[in-house]
Amino acid sequence: MPESHDFPEIFFRDLFFHSPVPLCLCAAADARVVEANESFLGWLGYSRAELIGSTDCIQRLCTDAKAGAEATQAIRAGDVIRDCEWRLKSKSGDTRTTLVSAAPIHYKGQSVCLLSCHDLTDRLKREVHLRQSQKMEAVGQLAAGFAHDFNNILAIIQGYASLLQAEPSRDALCQKGLKEISIAAERAAQLTRQLLTFSRKQVMQLKSVDLNTIVEGLATVVQRLFGEGITLKCQLTVPAPCLRADTGMLEQLILNLAANSRDAMPKGGQFTLGTSLVQIDAAYARTRPDARPGPFACLSVADTGCGMDATTLQRVFEPFFTTKSVGKGTGLGLSTVYGIVQQHKGWIEVTSNPGAGTTFRVFFPAELKAIETAPGQPRAEFSAAGSETILLVEDEPGLRLLVQGILERYGYKVITAENGMHALSVWADHKSAIDLLLTDMVMPEGLTGKQLAEKLKVESPDLKVIYTSGYSLDLMGDGMEDLAEGFNFIQKPYRPQVLAQTLRNCLSSERPRACTAAVAGA
Repeated sequence: MPESHDFPEIFFRDLFFHSPVPLCLCAAADARVVEANESFLGWLGYSRAELIGSTDCIQRLCTDAKAGAEATQAIRAGDVIRDCEWRLKSKSGDTRTTLVSAAPIHYKGQSVCLLSCHDLTDRLKREVHLRQSQKMEAVGQLAAGFAHDFNNILAIIQGYASLLQAEPSRDALCQKGLKEISIAAERAAQLTRQLLTFSRKQVMQLKSVDLNTIVEGLATVVQRLFGEGITLKCQLTVPAPCLRADTGMLEQLILNLAANSRDAMPKGGQFTLGTSLVQIDAAYARTRPDARPGPFACLSVADTGCGMDATTLQRVFEPFFTTKSVGKGTGLGLSTVYGIVQQHKGWIEVTSNPGAGTTFRVFFPAELKAIETAPGQPRAEFSAAGSETILLVEDEPGLRLLVQGILERYGYKVITAENGMHALSVWADHKSAIDLLLTDMVMPEGLTGKQLAEKLKVESPDLKVIYTSGYSLDLMGDGMEDLAEGFNFIQKPYRPQVLAQTLRNCLSSERPRACTAAVAGA
């Protein structure tokens, strides 16, 4: 056993009391606390008088009675403890997961045990959060791949259904069947949009918005969603928080959270929507894995419903996870909320207890400037038909054939290519005749739509380009900032009329002030 006289006592005291590591001395005879440094006392929230001289301190601090008894026995036996994980309870009741090491020494003529503690609680929380984030990312990648491929199929279904519905010779039964096909395809498209939103690959149309205006505009819709049993209360801060966001996505976020709260209050209750402008400091950011310092617009959504236990709370944003009975939900509502928040570079905090309701607090980067509202200007109406030559690049054969047929029906001449590399060879033979490139963003053979367009524009700088994709513009890399839906970008799946009008807008250089071309199912 090491002797304390190996070092001067004053050196030991300085080392002990000034150490940032929580340290405690317990007598070997009865496990009585002989001394504790300030780090140990402050960490657990006790005063010196409350701990010094306590014979059952360690056993009382351990949340598990068996572990506490074993710890006390080890101290009395003078055993060496190496990196033993204990769960200690602070004075406030918080449980701290602790890595403890202990060794017997002599101190002031008596045998004592020196305990050093390393708090693992925050690190373990970060590890859990990291594993959860990695799992969500993996599921998101899978969901995005599925949704992207499925959108191509839906575009074919919706396109042909729309073309057949436009034929006046169809009888009533046939028209009804086509309408049902179109409705079903739109519902499927909505599900794929939810998957893409969760995976942060949904198309965004960002602009400066007033959060209060969004909430006030949805108040009537939310109350109608609730019915008479639930009271809606709005607590909006002044001045209104401003942020750069996709209005439609914010509305979807609020409605999804409202629907979740409605289901949590089958017997009625109160639903509160609140806004605030908060300044997150570095100290707060350190306590939240996703938080960061700066000004944030905060949307709070609270209900007085049934609440959630800790196990449910950990899985609340997982896609297809639901506590509802079969047929009562898809399990995509809160995962969609999660995706929207992540896509807007924010984070979401949830507090809930069984029987005590749930509160969601959503943080978005705030804009600290007034929102400029430009007066709307009517656009001239013109036909979507044309006679120009289009180079169509699409790797999905069925969709390529459909789009070619649609454009030819509107009067355009169409030259097709199955991928970017094929398009280069087609361009070499027909470049003098081509007026516009209509290309998918993501294609096989190692050449993206953006790279293809850059190569073609070297030879023809005035070439008009329209991109199509089911992914978000912010994931396409630099140089995509000037894209606008309805002008030089169109989201899959799309209707024939939307495709034709977008082509006409681009060819005529008629850029809409608010590019909100309708997307099937939107």
